[in-house]
Amino acid sequence: MEVDKVMFENGSVWSVTTKGWAGTDKLTADDLDKDASDIPDIFRLGSKYLLPKDARMALQCRAKINTLMDRFGKKFMVPTMWYVPDRNALIVKEGLEAIARMRAAVVESLIVRYPLLKAEMQEMYPVLRTADWPTEDEIREKFNVRWLVFEISGATVKKSDPEALMEAKKEFLANLNSAYNELKDEMLKEAQIAIIEACEEITSRLLETGDKVTMATLNKPRKAIEKYENMAVFFDLDDVKAKVQEVKELVNMADAKELKSRWDITKVFGETLRDLTKDLGDLSGISSDGRAKRKIEFDRKAA
Repeated sequence: MEVDKVMFENGSVWSVTTKGWAGTDKLTADDLDKDASDIPDIFRLGSKYLLPKDARMALQCRAKINTLMDRFGKKFMVPTMWYVPDRNALIVKEGLEAIARMRAAVVESLIVRYPLLKAEMQEMYPVLRTADWPTEDEIREKFNVRWLVFEISGATVKKSDPEALMEAKKEFLANLNSAYNELKDEMLKEAQIAIIEACEEITSRLLETGDKVTMATLNKPRKAIEKYENMAVFFDLDDVKAKVQEVKELVNMADAKELKSRWDITKVFGETLRDLTKDLGDLSGISSDGRAKRKIEFDRKAA
């Protein structure tokens, strides 16, 4: 089955945009005690802050959105779009709704403080008295978190299309399929490397350096495997998926306290995990440093 068909049937593309107010106004020549003619054409005046830094930073939510989307999806083609597997769609929806509610609450909190903040800033910086201060309603209207969910399919070539249009659509289809393949390859590589790296850190601590293995250490491969299952599992080879499942079962059974206190358990666990990690690297064709060991053809994968 082709990559684009697998992705089409197992997920959707999300576009997440935000709108807001930066808490700034345009800087003018008067603010600098200059005439407009004193400012050379090669200079462009920037902004002046109307709000203190803590108030401005509290209004930002883009980082939270990116963290959510990067955890449960994968950037696709442009920075504000993600491919999200169907299994994660409701999680992402609920997460975005929570971020939107939180941001709305922050905006309302700002509006309550707005008259006081405005007075304080104007007292400290008299130049702000002539700034363009938005009203409370205007501030509310400036903020928005919006997401669109849609499916991507290639341009349909029709028999009635002129020859030039047919050729253009075929080119569009080829470019889209190439983008899907690049995304698939990136998802597989990142997921596999993360699992291998996390497991190698554990085995190195147990069998070589003697450094303590904590629950946080064990959670690294668990999170990496969760990411793998979220994003890459329906593309990968069956033998790779089976090996990841073995690693998952072994790590889930591990107890940090036992690994610390009982060398017999530690040694068996460490050696078993190391063998599984090596097998996973051999099967996936990727080493922990990201170098490809062999090329995996998609038509061998289970859809």
